[in-house]
Amino acid sequence: MSTSSSVVSSASGRSWPRATAPSRPGCGGTPPWVDDPDPLVQRAAAAAICEPRLLRTPRAAAAAVDVCRRATASLAARPPAERRDPDVRTLRQGLGYCWSVAVAADPVPGLAAFADLESAADDAEVAWIVRENRKKKRLAALLP
Repeated sequence: MSTSSSVVSSASGRSWPRATAPSRPGCGGTPPWVDDPDPLVQRAAAAAICEPRLLRTPRAAAAAVDVCRRATASLAARPPAERRDPDVRTLRQGLGYCWSVAVAADPVPGLAAFADLESAADDAEVAWIVRENRKKKRLAALLP
């Protein structure tokens, strides 16, 4: 990212005016770069915000769940041939960790979002994400 001008650019070339540049994860804002078409940028958004030490407020936890939800929706919307791309696989693997962190940060709304994710698990990639997150101790302790 560029820091010397009034514009911030992502690796994919997308730019935002500095006033709307990605927010600091600990402040609870959802980084706009989760909507970048590049799966590695989406994975970076999820990894940046799904850090347990940053998710100490309900607002920050809600932002983390929102990032996970949006990145997962983007993954599920990709055509099957594109899903075999290594960058898309990296996004899927990141979401296989990030959801459990986001849910554990504020369990009541997080578990509701995870239940929504499970209901959409007819998609193979989403089912894998659900399965991997269910294996995490932080989430297993919260699930029935």
